[in-house]
Amino acid sequence: MIEIRTRLFTQKIYATSIAKGDWYKPVIYHSYLGDIHKIPFYFYKNLESHSCMTDLTKPMDEILASMQKSLRQEIRKGERIGCVFEWGYFYDEFVEFYNKFAEGKGIDTRVNIDRIKRFGQPIVTKVSFDGRVMAMHVRAIDKTSKFACALYTSNARFTDGVDKRIASTANKYLQYKDLELIKSWGIEKYDWAGVDINKNHNNRYSIGEYKLAYGGYIVPSPTIYSPLYAVMMLVRTIIVKLNLYDLYFKVFK
Repeated sequence: MIEIRTRLFTQKIYATSIAKGDWYKPVIYHSYLGDIHKIPFYFYKNLESHSCMTDLTKPMDEILASMQKSLRQEIRKGERIGCVFEWGYFYDEFVEFYNKFAEGKGIDTRVNIDRIKRFGQPIVTKVSFDGRVMAMHVRAIDKTSKFACALYTSNARFTDGVDKRIASTANKYLQYKDLELIKSWGIEKYDWAGVDINKNHNNRYSIGEYKLAYGGYIVPSPTIYSPLYAVMMLVRTIIVKLNLYDLYFKVFK
């Protein structure tokens, strides 16, 4: 299980049971792996969420073969043109790289080192081409449950002077190298961190389709809220609906 503590609540990922003392604490369980029928009735359950999973017990050749043909071609191209893969814990470099990417893409959320380290000691992976970083990812690893999950993905396609096609190829190559590395550590499941199966949600659905193109399969991803956490989310919703944004950012950010 991966456990993240913030100043307001605790987040637990891949838990197999509900802790007895959590009924009076603000706790959210993501991707709950336990028996849904044994969850206390006073916990709120969202059973409609889904994610995309890759089975890393399969050989890499088989995982590659299950990917969409165009992705396989891009991955092989990344290898052929000399993309260089690295991994480590270079959080400072990632924060700068990701925030430039987010600004270029119009993503409001920015990352910082504290936010990354909430997940313990996630790995940072990157691919460079011709001496320049083209893509960087952050992945959380839980060796106890043999799960890993995607946290952040970014590439250099919005950077001046970068060939967008090379950046795109490098990012796809890095997705594959992430799987290869994580599998080598004995991790059995890789979670692509959520998919939307509702075709009416155009943007979110297309992101899910992209993740599934890497050969993954859809799985239920239950989210469980403790009573206090559910109340917190209700208060948050009311604050947002009343346009009390100063109060919202002071309390929840």
